[in-house]
Amino acid sequence: MISVIIPCFNEEEHVERCLRSILSCGFKTGEFEIIVVDNGSSDTSPEIIATFESVKVVTIHRNTAATARNTGRAHAVGDLLCFLDADTSVNQTWRQTVEGLAARADSVFAGFSCRVPAEPSFVERNWFAPLYRKPRYFAGANICISATLFDQLGGFDANLVTAEDVDLFQRAVDSGVEPEFEPTLEVVHHGYPSSIAAFFRREAWHGVSDMRSLAAFVTSKVAVVSFLFSAAVATAVISTLIGAFSIAIFAAAAAAGLCVLFVVYKFGRRAKPTDIRSTGAKLAMAAVYMLARTWSLTRAITGRTARR
Repeated sequence: MISVIIPCFNEEEHVERCLRSILSCGFKTGEFEIIVVDNGSSDTSPEIIATFESVKVVTIHRNTAATARNTGRAHAVGDLLCFLDADTSVNQTWRQTVEGLAARADSVFAGFSCRVPAEPSFVERNWFAPLYRKPRYFAGANICISATLFDQLGGFDANLVTAEDVDLFQRAVDSGVEPEFEPTLEVVHHGYPSSIAAFFRREAWHGVSDMRSLAAFVTSKVAVVSFLFSAAVATAVISTLIGAFSIAIFAAAAAAGLCVLFVVYKFGRRAKPTDIRSTGAKLAMAAVYMLARTWSLTRAITGRTARR
């Protein structure tokens, strides 16, 4: 049995597409189940989900995504757990790969990143689309794992507001599990931000995981570089305002250099300046990304949590 587990919070725009894609991708009756964990939605998501009679619905009070995923596992009967998000969709290639994994469900830890939609926005095309390659870890919206292994690892850390997927991946690797990066696990993510403002909010929210402790901050390359970049930008602005132009120029150059290094780190070979417009977009969005991550730090210092 294959258990497809989907946390859902206010996904009325996407959840119907997600469920229809699973039901139409070719699974045989009786070989799979779909469990949607409604994480305290206040929109029409529950009503939409209720129209799918074959879908098992579990409702919880608003909590972390990790808690929702763990709740889904608690109600699952499958030997293989497939975690998606309510704003994703799948196809027959995904189903065929999942069925192959289910044949050896006692030893599976597989996943990949997610594709952007067929008609991507500016943000999706210039930031998320180039990141579709062998990832450093599995996205929470695209993980297949043996139920026994999931239980042995203790599931997702329910205390994490975000980055529960990174944490699970790292704990699995630390325990000796060999992750299987499967690009044929084709999952399309329809919920990527489509505007710069939404992109900023998303990264500010994701940055919370790096700010939960001093140890988490200093061991995160992204958090440290983002802080240095923001400090350089602030120094450049303040120095300009007070007339210290030599310091301002130096700080601006440092910020620009950090921005370039971050793009190279994030995109690797795909950061080559073969397209000036695309490269410029990546650099500008890298600046927004790092400012957003620093915003998470300021909120953590003031005792406030970034909200998604």
